[in-house]
Amino acid sequence: MANSAQHSLKYVAETQYGVTPTSPTFKELRQTGSTLALTKDALISDEQNSNRQIRSARHGARIVGGDVSSELFYGDLDDLLEAALGGTWQSDTPQTGTDELTAGTTRRSFSIQRYFGGLQTADKPYHMATGCEVQSMALTISANALVTVAFTMIGQDYQPAETEPSGSITTAATLVESFTGLFGTINENGSPIGTVTEISLTVDNGEEARNVVGTDLTLQPKIGRSNVTGTLTAYFENSSLLEKFINETVTSVDFSLIDPDGNELKIELPHVKYTGGNVDASGEDSILLALPFQAYADPLTDNNIIIERTPIV
Repeated sequence: MANSAQHSLKYVAETQYGVTPTSPTFKELRQTGSTLALTKDALISDEQNSNRQIRSARHGARIVGGDVSSELFYGDLDDLLEAALGGTWQSDTPQTGTDELTAGTTRRSFSIQRYFGGLQTADKPYHMATGCEVQSMALTISANALVTVAFTMIGQDYQPAETEPSGSITTAATLVESFTGLFGTINENGSPIGTVTEISLTVDNGEEARNVVGTDLTLQPKIGRSNVTGTLTAYFENSSLLEKFINETVTSVDFSLIDPDGNELKIELPHVKYTGGNVDASGEDSILLALPFQAYADPLTDNNIIIERTPIV
């Protein structure tokens, strides 16, 4: 039987949507779990009869969906970050030695192979999901915890196989250590803020499946706007942040993460409005201020999110 301790993922970029390249060069995908699977709607007949029984049930279109969850590492997830934002890493931007990624309109699809260790060849342990795009990305930075990220995928098809694709090879991950919430900085409106307990960030691309007559495979999904939201949670020490919600004040949020080798990943939201301000009190706990926010395009740069990577020199 298969067990999670031997479950692994690898991926390859597609040049044609939904088609795994010939003799693919896979990249190892570091992950903590996956729910990637084939889904279908149940098409239930509305036929009426005297005994009240349902006489027909069919399957709908094939759609791949689910999450790929991981800790956040420097470099190893850069392809998926690129796909989530729809942008392209720009070398030596904004300064030499730093690469920059912003939201864009470039679409990327992948073939993702799941391997279920413990199954024999005849049990078809290699499962290939094709046409996988990043529907949304959720990032969480918490105090005294590893930084986590989940990529919600939407794809076209999913097939088990006895072996890997012919001629395939695999590039191993770099195995750098995880980012944590212990090392880095958080700035609010350009000033350090040392009372944050958690910041969560979601990039939602609004992708939805498109069905057509004559096939059970969907077309490449429709894509919506780049919608960047999140929540900043901090100890309640004064009302300055809460007043920004009350007064609809435009602000900015940026946070930098540094791994044990000194590699840095910075995420900047240059134009933010808080959309709520909850100060809930109960028992004898410290009071926290939860501020959900909406990021939107900065009028100066036309960017709603900027990611910068700076490797150790």
